[in-house]
Amino acid sequence: MPRRVDAAQGGHGVTWNHTSAKSVVPGTESVFTTIAAADGSSAVFAGKTKFEMWGRAWPGAIDRLVIKPRQSALVKAAIRDLRTDDHDLVFLHMASPDSAGHDAGWDSAPYDEAVAETDADVDRVVSAITADPELAGEVIVVLTADHGGLPGTSTHGDRFRPENYTVPLLVWGAGIEPGDLYDRNPGYRDPGTTQPGYDGPQPVRNGDIANLVTDLLDVGPVPGSQFDARQDLAVVE
Repeated sequence: MPRRVDAAQGGHGVTWNHTSAKSVVPGTESVFTTIAAADGSSAVFAGKTKFEMWGRAWPGAIDRLVIKPRQSALVKAAIRDLRTDDHDLVFLHMASPDSAGHDAGWDSAPYDEAVAETDADVDRVVSAITADPELAGEVIVVLTADHGGLPGTSTHGDRFRPENYTVPLLVWGAGIEPGDLYDRNPGYRDPGTTQPGYDGPQPVRNGDIANLVTDLLDVGPVPGSQFDARQDLAVVE
């Protein structure tokens, strides 16, 4: 959802982080509804049950919603979908690092093991794509995270710590040349270790990803977008 959180500021209104009977603010569009409106299709493979809310929030917009807590099985199912189905968007959520961080602490041995496992799982996905000429010629992978964590803690609630809010954003695949997103997008500002507000030049945010995806699919922006509503985040030369 390329919108801020606070409903009073026009955001999506999701202020919880658990399985809940609640949903997004009525009328909130998403990348899934936008793709569906363009006669496209989406599949979601998630490692946590709270993602079932997406099916209730946008009924009929997600063609396949799979929730599996065992990450290896989830990744296998997503790879099978890439090979055998023709979804325009395949969303894969891998929960192992987050679960290990909350259980044992960021940068703990279990966390490092979960990161290594997830790195191997990402390689499984990429290898499946590169091994298939058809997939290699058309699939683009966008990888990010929802938050980081401060080593020695098991929470990420301090919004002023860059360890908590700094996340990766990588784009790889057909037509993507190596490069830095800030070099390619001079209109965006690299925040370094600062946390910029919503006025002035913006950093690249994971909130930009929905409209990056719709742009790559040659679909218009998600209605009501507050991030990358002009679809000007360039990843292709």
